[in-house]
Amino acid sequence: MWSMLVALWMAATIETAQAEPASVAVVDVEQAFQRSPLVLAMAAQLNTRFESRKRELGARMRRLAELRNLQARVSDSDLAKLSDQVREESRALGLALERYRLDLEAAQKSEGELLLERVAQVAAGVAREKGLTLIVKRNGVPPASGQEGELLDITDDVTRALVRQAQPAAPRSAPAPSRP
Repeated sequence: MWSMLVALWMAATIETAQAEPASVAVVDVEQAFQRSPLVLAMAAQLNTRFESRKRELGARMRRLAELRNLQARVSDSDLAKLSDQVREESRALGLALERYRLDLEAAQKSEGELLLERVAQVAAGVAREKGLTLIVKRNGVPPASGQEGELLDITDDVTRALVRQAQPAAPRSAPAPSRP
């Protein structure tokens, strides 16, 4: 999906560049994203979303450790039953950990794509403010050889714009209290 959006955006940008002469800018969307507060916001959101599952998995790991410790102290008659219980809990925990990992990766990918889209929108806004045509470069891929000198890299400007957007508005100062 992301590559299709980038391709469409680049095609529209190239058409615009051919229609009217303009300065060309390049932005590393991935780098701007990584250096912005969006990364921390995404991590906090995912941490909150997956916190209960992490606690549940931690409790299951502690229970498994308790069962393993108990194995060393039980009688031979109870050992077989306890070993089966340990084996079953280990299998179930392994499946739960794998589901957690897959769900977390899917959520990270989904949230990351949404936030990268937001970075691309901010980049387009920065380019418009500067009167530039924008070509997105992603994951540090350099432009075609011979073009670097003609391009203006606005990655730092995009990162600063993202930081500004993330900062809360400055509180208004309260009027000084009147003295009786």
